[in-house]
Amino acid sequence: MRAGVLAALLLALLLAAPLAAADHPGSNKGLRGLLGLPLDVTAPLDTNLVHRLPTVDAKMGAWEAAFPDFVERQTIGATSAGLPLYNVRVTDERVAFDAAPLSTGQKLRVYLDGGHHGNEYLGVELVMYYLEGLLTDAAAGDEAALDYLAKVEIYATPIINPTGNFADTRKNGNLVDVNRNYDFHWGEEGASDNVADFTYHGSAAESEPEVKANADFQREIHPDIVVTMHTGIAEFYWPWGWTHDPAPDDALFTSLEAPFENVTNGRVDAMQGAELYIVSGASDDWAYSELGAPGFTFEVHEDQFIPVYGEPIPAIISDQLAGLDWIVKNVRHIGAWVELRQDETGAWLAVNEGWGAATNVTILAGGETLVIPRIERDESFPVALDVEQGASWSYPALFIETTKTRTHTLDVATPATAPDTASVPAPGVALAAVALVGLALALRRR
Repeated sequence: MRAGVLAALLLALLLAAPLAAADHPGSNKGLRGLLGLPLDVTAPLDTNLVHRLPTVDAKMGAWEAAFPDFVERQTIGATSAGLPLYNVRVTDERVAFDAAPLSTGQKLRVYLDGGHHGNEYLGVELVMYYLEGLLTDAAAGDEAALDYLAKVEIYATPIINPTGNFADTRKNGNLVDVNRNYDFHWGEEGASDNVADFTYHGSAAESEPEVKANADFQREIHPDIVVTMHTGIAEFYWPWGWTHDPAPDDALFTSLEAPFENVTNGRVDAMQGAELYIVSGASDDWAYSELGAPGFTFEVHEDQFIPVYGEPIPAIISDQLAGLDWIVKNVRHIGAWVELRQDETGAWLAVNEGWGAATNVTILAGGETLVIPRIERDESFPVALDVEQGASWSYPALFIETTKTRTHTLDVATPATAPDTASVPAPGVALAAVALVGLALALRRR
């Protein structure tokens, strides 16, 4: 009898699972996929199964053991039930943070997370398989991967909502939608006051320990870019999500649309977040507003709530892997990035290699200061300063007021010292030979 009741309860939960994202316009094929998808026995089993909290921990431990020069794992917090938030840092540990081969001198920081909604599995998978591929390439000596990890630190928390991940539910143990709980326009349109709703925002901003831990960790590392993974539809969003008004850096964000869609083979649409629907208290808007870092939401796939697949998961999300690789590899370009370069005549130029306009570029060289009001993308500006002994320059990375200031230095090698003409040169070989011949003749005559 008990077994029958348990089976009925399990079936009811399976039937109800697709409703957990009923407010989402994406396709939900959870039950159909789970019950109707045969396993491909030729693929390794672990590539057909999604990662859960214990397997995320195990995989991070395996990475740390296999790639000791590139991986350091840690725990950044816990849920109200004590479940840990596992995090991993991926970089080339042999290159110090303050010794990056960049004119800024410091490594850039990328932050990735997934699993805000516990039953949106492919967002977690995108983080895990992306890191696995990057580490494998670096360990094999791939020059592009090694160069990237010498310049960048990636911090990743694949599962922000471990309780929901264990229970196969959207919300956390307090029945809060943790992606409505961040401290930016919290409790406004796009979130609910009703604990029974899918978008319940919690009792206060950052009331949930998962959210508080995630926000505090990002405040500590101050990333240069944040990408958070979800599932339900194949789309990529930039701020704002809380309003249809354009963000301060909308021109930069909009410029990402065509290349991102191209690199994902048209698989993923890119747009402002509010074009899907209004969301308040979300992590991407919060990161952009408070940290001044570009905050993006990657809705990885239409399929949700499927813990087992009929083909290897990396194949299912191959286009999305290419999209994530493209956006994080271009972290230096997501905003303004100014370098001092010499043209063919030897004249110095300030060149904006970033994809956002640079403003108030302040250059110090030779005891003088030059302020350039604005340099557009791919534009250069002459620098009429004495740069030969080195220079430093700074400017805001983005237009949003909270953005960080990028500071660069240029060390120009001191020209070789000219020979001291007052010193007596050593006699040349020819002069010595002539002297010896003359001495020999004189002795012969004597």
